[in-house]
Amino acid sequence: MTVIACVLICYCIFTLIPNKYKIVYNHASYAFDISDYRQLAVRYRYIFVGRVDSFEKYEYEDEHGNYDFISSKYYVTPLMNIQGNLEIGQKLLWEKEGGLTKSGLYYSMLSGDIIPEEGKLYVICTRAIDDGSVLFSSGANSAIELEKGINKDNLSDSEVVNRMISACESPNYYTDFYITPST
Repeated sequence: MTVIACVLICYCIFTLIPNKYKIVYNHASYAFDISDYRQLAVRYRYIFVGRVDSFEKYEYEDEHGNYDFISSKYYVTPLMNIQGNLEIGQKLLWEKEGGLTKSGLYYSMLSGDIIPEEGKLYVICTRAIDDGSVLFSSGANSAIELEKGINKDNLSDSEVVNRMISACESPNYYTDFYITPST
C-alpha cells in the first residue's frame, strides 16, 4: 500500500519532458497578475522577440555563493524590440531561473514557466544584470512562444507580439496591490 501511495504521489508531482527529464514545478506567488501583459510591461525592462540560438549551461549558485538557486543560460538573438532598446541581431546571454538539478534527476522550474527550445521564437521579458550584457528572467510569461508559422519575416502577424505591443503602449501599474499590516 505504501509503495502504491508513493508511486501515485510521484506520478502527480512529476511530468515527463519527452525523452528528457522529469519536471518538478515549484509554486510561485507574485505581487502582480502574471497573466496581465500590461503588468508585465511594468515589471520588465526589456521585452523583445528573440530567437533561442543555443543552450549554454546550467548554473547552481547565486551571486552570494548559495547552491539553492538553479538557472539555465541561453544565447538569444533579439529580432524585434517591443520595450527597451536591445541591439537587433546581436547575440546576448539570457539567464533564466530553473534548470536541471545538480543530481541530474529532474528539471526544477517555477509553475507556469516553460523550457525554451533552440531555434524557436519567443516574446522574452527580462531585466538586465551586470552591465546589461546579461539578461535575466524567471517565472510564468517570461518567455512566451510565438504561434506556429510565425518567423522573423512576419512577426507583425503574431497575435502574441501584437498583444504585447499593445500592453507596452498602455502599461498597468497595478495600483490595486496593497500591503496591509497583520493583526
